[in-house]
Amino acid sequence: MEIAPFSKFRELKRSKLWIFMLSLLCCLFSFNYTYALEFEPDDVSGLSIWLKADSITGISDEEQFGFWGDSSSSTHDFSNSTSSKQPTYISSVPELNNKPAVRFDGDDDVFISNDTFSFGDFSSFVVYKDDEGGEGNDQFTKLLLKMDGTGTGFSDSSASNHTVTAVGDATQVSTPDSPLTPDSNVADFDGNGDYLAIPDSSDWDFGTNDFTIDMWVRLDNTSGEKRILTQGTNSPFNYWSFQITSSGTLMTVEHYDNNVATTAHQS
Repeated sequence: MEIAPFSKFRELKRSKLWIFMLSLLCCLFSFNYTYALEFEPDDVSGLSIWLKADSITGISDEEQFGFWGDSSSSTHDFSNSTSSKQPTYISSVPELNNKPAVRFDGDDDVFISNDTFSFGDFSSFVVYKDDEGGEGNDQFTKLLLKMDGTGTGFSDSSASNHTVTAVGDATQVSTPDSPLTPDSNVADFDGNGDYLAIPDSSDWDFGTNDFTIDMWVRLDNTSGEKRILTQGTNSPFNYWSFQITSSGTLMTVEHYDNNVATTAHQS
């Protein structure tokens, strides 16, 4: 999902989002007294794009529309002439004090600008609501391990709902060092035969399209080889793996034709 349309051809799509108007920003400074500095986005020098839902006129609630005008002085307008791929105007959203929003279906709804944009350093701000439950969990997610269970009860939160089996002493523990929220759960492995096993699936056949694998990993030490993720078969002996070397290098390795290894990437 590309939120901010900052290139010559950017699309607003993928996740099902509600894009809201952000009309007022307040910065609070506390000294002996409390002051509030109020301004609107167009008070900011160099503002290039301001898409706000309350600037949309002549559109009824739950109606698809094909033009979203830029409220900044740059007038980088966005449009879509294909009616089946046009986002929907929502006149009032309870989660944002009944302000208007623009809804994208997460499939093929899109707004496009053919303007040319040129930026150095920049900031973008978006207020949105993800109807897929957040955390990147949409129809493209094939495995999502949130580690929000207890003990060895690991579960897949994606729509695929893969069976996850804890092997050895693999378990879920609460830790103040969690990278997400302090004291939330993480998967804990003691380095001696612990791992999570998931049955083979066509979901692991990535093909030639783009894909993403992301995770948080913390190592107690970097001695020896640390395999993070592996998928493949033992007969014949073919698989790929992400692993961390003893020097702390992340490496992707392919094993094929019964243990002929190739380093696909190293960083």
